[in-house]
Amino acid sequence: MKTPKEEVIKPAAITAIILGIGAVLYGLWIGPAVSSFSSERAKRKTIAPLINEAKSLKISYDSALSSPDQTTGKPVIWCIQNRGENAVTYEGNPNKRIIPSPEGDMPLFYGSKHSTCENMLLIIQGVQRDSTVSGSAPTLIKAQYISQVQS
Repeated sequence: MKTPKEEVIKPAAITAIILGIGAVLYGLWIGPAVSSFSSERAKRKTIAPLINEAKSLKISYDSALSSPDQTTGKPVIWCIQNRGENAVTYEGNPNKRIIPSPEGDMPLFYGSKHSTCENMLLIIQGVQRDSTVSGSAPTLIKAQYISQVQS
């Protein structure tokens, strides 16, 4: 015959084990997932006004290149292909190059040269001449990467 003490210990031990497993799961999986979700949600809330402004301005690559005074500092959503240093292009067009700012951490795009591009929120920082191309017209757009955006 079991004593009342033994009957109480078993459910308490099982409860402790379940709580311990729950704490481990929370610490290893659920906690980081919730934290990541919360930070992504906060980021989206912060950039929402920039996305709305970019959508309303609808600045094209060509207008940014021809009117840098009106477009510098403005947000844009452009389809960008980042295949590495000196290979960042607007819509994958090698004649429409972008110079990303170093602090932006623009993600690399690993598709083929003729594949699609990724929609990205950028802030136009100005234009500059490509020293490898003759002529005096600005041929490159400098931009700060902010975030990838859903189409």
